[in-house]
Amino acid sequence: MSSILKVDQIQLANGSTPTAGDLGLNTTGTVLQVQHSIFSTTTTISSAASATSIMSVVITPKSSTSKMVIHACVPRYTPGSASTWSGSGGLFLYEDGVKVQDGEHDGTITAENQSHTLNLLFVSGSNPSGTPVTYNLRYKPTLGNAGHELNRTPRKSIMVVTEIEG
Repeated sequence: MSSILKVDQIQLANGSTPTAGDLGLNTTGTVLQVQHSIFSTTTTISSAASATSIMSVVITPKSSTSKMVIHACVPRYTPGSASTWSGSGGLFLYEDGVKVQDGEHDGTITAENQSHTLNLLFVSGSNPSGTPVTYNLRYKPTLGNAGHELNRTPRKSIMVVTEIEG
């Protein structure tokens, strides 16, 4: 014997729409939302004095128990110079203005022009739901004085922030 249950709408006693948790469903590990930023402007950074902001993502957590997974890919080109650390640079991640990931230089020494993609992966702790959080990605040459060119045509940088129910 089979049964079919058809309804037009499910509501809580107070008339509001239930969440998956209200219905007794386990939502741990569920992706709640994804926000991203794409940075496509070719930019040359030569100064190691401070980290240069290259892109930001603002996300408003839907749950106070969720985790934010931040992934960024930044294509970079640097001209080579014999026996110098010409291509050293790092990505730095800031959460609401506070540095949370300190990018180490990639330790490249070369006499050739070089292109790489710098990657960053970070998992943030829980944040209050309903309060926007800004993740800002910055780049800084760490050694040498060569111009570091980000997003050399046709490449683009991307940062993705994924909220996962914890």
